[in-house]
Order: sequence, then C-alpha cells, then structure tokens
Amino acid sequence: MRPKYAVFTIDVETLCDAECLMRYNLDSDVTALDGLDRYIDLMDKYNIKATLFVLSPVVPIIKDKLKRYIQNGHRIELHGSSHKSPMLLTDEEFRKEMIESKEMIERELGVTIKGYRAPLFSLDDKKLKILEELGFKYDASKLDYTHARNVGTITVEYFKQFLRGAYKSAQNNFYEFSAITSSFFGKIFPISGGGYLRLAPWQYMKPIIENYIKANDYYVFYLHPLDITEEKIPHFNKLKMYDRYYLTAGIKSYLQKVEQIIICLIQNHYNFVTFNDLTHIY
Repeated sequence: MRPKYAVFTIDVETLCDAECLMRYNLDSDVTALDGLDRYIDLMDKYNIKATLFVLSPVVPIIKDKLKRYIQNGHRIELHGSSHKSPMLLTDEEFRKEMIESKEMIERELGVTIKGYRAPLFSLDDKKLKILEELGFKYDASKLDYTHARNVGTITVEYFKQFLRGAYKSAQNNFYEFSAITSSFFGKIFPISGGGYLRLAPWQYMKPIIENYIKANDYYVFYLHPLDITEEKIPHFNKLKMYDRYYLTAGIKSYLQKVEQIIICLIQNHYNFVTFNDLTHIY
C-alpha cells in the first residue's frame, strides 16, 4: 500500500501580526502566543513532530521555549521578519529580508533553516527563485485559492508532483509544498486549517476533510497561535465587523477539531512527518 503522509505546522506570530490589525497599525499587549504552547502539547500527546514557521521578531520573546521545542524534535523554519505580504516587497527587499531573518534565527537558536512559508501564502515564481538561490531546500507557500488576499501565483512549471500538493524540481532538488484544498458546495475551499477552517461550519467541513483523508495520501495542517489562544482578545474599534469576527470566532472549540483530524489521520494509517522529512524521502 502506498505510504500516506501528514504534516502539522504552525505559523509562529503574535496577535498584532494578524493582517487585519497590521492594516490599521493596531497594537496590543496581548500576544496570543499561549496558543503555541497548546498546539505543541497536542503534538506531543500524539508524538507528532511539528514544523514551526517563525517570524524572527518573535524569537527574543520565546527564545528559551523554542529551544526546548527543538530539543523535543520539533523543527524551526522561517516565516520572515514581518507579516507583511512579500508580494508588496520588491525582489531585492525580499532577498534582503530572507537573508537577515534566516541568519538571525539560525544564530539565536542554533539551527539550520531549510524551509520557508510566506505570510498570507503570498509568493510568486520570481520570489520562489530567490529562495532557491539563497540555499533554501523547500517552500510551503502555494495556495490554490483565488479568493485569498495578496496570494501570489506559484506555477511549479518545472516541478514534478510526487504527492497531491507536493512537488520536486527536476533541475535542483528544490521542493514546493501546497496547502490542501477540496470542493465545498461546488467551489474550491482550503481545508488545511488556519482561519479558513476555524470560521467554517464544522458540521460541513468535518465530512469533507474525512473524505479527503480517506481518498488521498497527503495532508497538511497549519494554524496560528491566535486560532487557539486562551487570552482575551481586545476589542479594536477601528476594525470592521468581519475582522472582529475573524479574531474571536471558533477559538474555544478549534483545538478539539484539530484533535479529531489527527484521530482521523491515524485511523487512515497516515505517517506524521515534517516537510524536511519529505525532502529526504522523495
């Protein structure tokens, strides 16, 4: 039987890195980083080694905690130096940010960064090429969902697909990993997690995810600390009603939903790996 693989990730950022808060330059003492602790506790319960895509400014805040996670087998990768969409940066600005933030995290945590996920899944082919030139082994920014804000287009034109949503370049062994989508009332919808899954009606999403898991051999899950925080989210008057809804809806029940997905994956004989693991398997 063909092996099945599941990758669990988290984008390590603070509450104020949320796109809706950055849009209005809003600040808060609440970080929501307790959500990272809750996520890692769940990963450890099932002996899953998570991939943590970390924003470099977060490292000084939780440096000791991140080092402890590394010792327990979890993997640190790069999410950039800010949560600004890379599509709003010039190629040279993007290159500079990647070099500086990668070096900073490697120096502070004593790790070697191999992978990157763009904030907001916001990347295109030109910036993907820059990652290759800088020595990254893989990127995990592909999202085939046209309604997402600031998402770029990664074509993987010169890549070969080896799992659904997982690609390898024939030219230089560089990998691209996509978030997972499925059909939802006849339309494509992300089912890899994040706010998409937290805000969607679970009674509809659960069978869609279960059917996807049964029929496929590759699943990716991601979230942000905000998605499962137990801290009280402040009320920001400047925000639109939708943004306020995004910041608070579904948080209390989301971790239980994540665990249900894990149990479904176990029942369907998935192997839990990191993206870095897959670059050694294929």
